[in-house]
Amino acid sequence: MSLVTVISYVLYVSSQSEQGLTYFCEREEYGRANEVTCCAWVVDVFAWGLLLSTVAFSCLYIYGFVFVGWGQFAVPFSSIILNVMYMSGQMLVKDTQLEVAIEETRIAMSYTELKEKQREAITAFVRGRDTIVLLPTGYGKSIIFSMLPLVFDKLKGCKGSIVVCVSPLTFLMMDQRTKLSPRGISCEFVGEAQCNETVIKEVLSGRVQLVFISPENLIGNPLYRNMLLKPRYKENLVALVVDEAHCIKTWGNDFRVAFAHIGDIRSVIPEEVHVMAVTATATRSTYDCILHCLSMNDVAVIALPPNRSNIQYSVQTMTTIEDFSATMSSQLMKEGTDMVKTVVFCRKYLDCTMLYFSLKRKLGKYLTQPVGAPNLQEFRLVDLYTSASTVEMREKLLTTFARAESTLRLLIATTAFGMGVDCKDIYRVFHWSPPREIEEYVQETGRAGRDGHRSQAILIYGNVHKTVSSRMKDYGENSVCCRREMLFSDFMFSVDKDPVAGCQCCDVCAMVCRHEECS
Repeated sequence: MSLVTVISYVLYVSSQSEQGLTYFCEREEYGRANEVTCCAWVVDVFAWGLLLSTVAFSCLYIYGFVFVGWGQFAVPFSSIILNVMYMSGQMLVKDTQLEVAIEETRIAMSYTELKEKQREAITAFVRGRDTIVLLPTGYGKSIIFSMLPLVFDKLKGCKGSIVVCVSPLTFLMMDQRTKLSPRGISCEFVGEAQCNETVIKEVLSGRVQLVFISPENLIGNPLYRNMLLKPRYKENLVALVVDEAHCIKTWGNDFRVAFAHIGDIRSVIPEEVHVMAVTATATRSTYDCILHCLSMNDVAVIALPPNRSNIQYSVQTMTTIEDFSATMSSQLMKEGTDMVKTVVFCRKYLDCTMLYFSLKRKLGKYLTQPVGAPNLQEFRLVDLYTSASTVEMREKLLTTFARAESTLRLLIATTAFGMGVDCKDIYRVFHWSPPREIEEYVQETGRAGRDGHRSQAILIYGNVHKTVSSRMKDYGENSVCCRREMLFSDFMFSVDKDPVAGCQCCDVCAMVCRHEECS
């Protein structure tokens, strides 16, 4: 590599860092401007340091070759050093460009700030690695993959990058579309619930940048599988994302086998397109299952412990639905809209409906607020969320429940409500009988306290189905061990338990709590 080549490269590196600096100086909203400007400054220093080092090595080479006889060693040695410097400079330039692209996208999509792990996940993926994202409920995992199309657009210098996101539930796809569309990205869902022919044509033609689809449609529907073979997808597909990736293990074996075959799509999409798997709950065995089923290689793991220290765990013995509804109806009549937002998960549709109609009967005119108001959704204190509800009803119900000023205080739901729903002010979650797996329980209790406030997760233990795992049974029958430690002992990361949590940890720890304020 000649001295002239290196000097030219120095000027190029410097100009790239200048672009980053100029971009942020022209903005009124700096965001992370100081950090990125610092990064640009570092690149400048490196570039000119490279120039000075090159001059020094050139002088050393001339001296050694002419006066000392180092010629046979100086040429390969100096060549290696300069090549290393050249490649390092290229990496610094790319890092600066990526940082600028991420920040431009954040501002364009009106996100106030990115958390550390969100930024790490985007960076790792764009650098060309399969990425598994294991972050707690409420962390903002959807922000990560929603930004990918625009980040790739900015790096490539042209529009049209496409991300295909495999999602387990229609309502979850609809919820994501509702939240992301106002942020300046074209996103849609396809499947049986999508009746708009125009939307389907837009997706098939590659004019939608974020496409949500179920695994059954992606794997088993030729219309969408062949879609990936079209030239526009071959050229513009930049990511295959699997949201709620723990479903690969929990559902892939029997309930929805298409989850176990998502990895087959890698044989259809270009080799350079990488996979991102996203979930809040993954034990070690689930993690291994995800890697295997998605054929993930050179994996970047972006993770935090799933433990949420603001949730207090407890178990109560099951009585009858009538007794439980009597307790809840009494509280609703007494507190009305002042009662904390509560979700009751039921494993069976029959339990959901029995509990709802029992509450409705006991509440009478107190079912609505103001008392005696018409029995319409916007006035009800209690409502029902199941797969039997129409898509429109569920979407309206989610919108109503998510509002801070909502009248709705108690939502009775099946597991459909347990994934991806973002209602910040739910502070109590009941489970009427245990789910099959610990992972499902952690996922569903994660609906509570997403804004960081103290919340409760209460398991009403009894009527245990034969499919319930031994670990879930151990949790429900335990009365001597910390419940938090039991819940998270098999997850990828150890429990970061606050040693002074005491009674705020779980009902077992509360029995031995010695805090002065608790005694």
